[in-house]
Amino acid sequence: MEILADLELDAEDQRAHHQLQELDAALEILADLGLDADRKLRAAQELGADPVQDDDLEQDGDEQGGGGADRQPNNSAAT
Repeated sequence: MEILADLELDAEDQRAHHQLQELDAALEILADLGLDADRKLRAAQELGADPVQDDDLEQDGDEQGGGGADRQPNNSAAT
């Protein structure tokens, strides 16, 4: 009975170790993404751009029908 309990504990330890490795890998990926985003933000700020404001302007334009690629021409004056 003790041997079975030890085997179950070993299996749980292995699962926990595997999950820890997966979490560690995920954290490393997130850290890399964060560093990349931070570098891009700094580069934009050095160029004098405000990425947050620029993004807000793009969203406002999209909400107001900006972009024009999907708009139909107004032919009412042609007749």
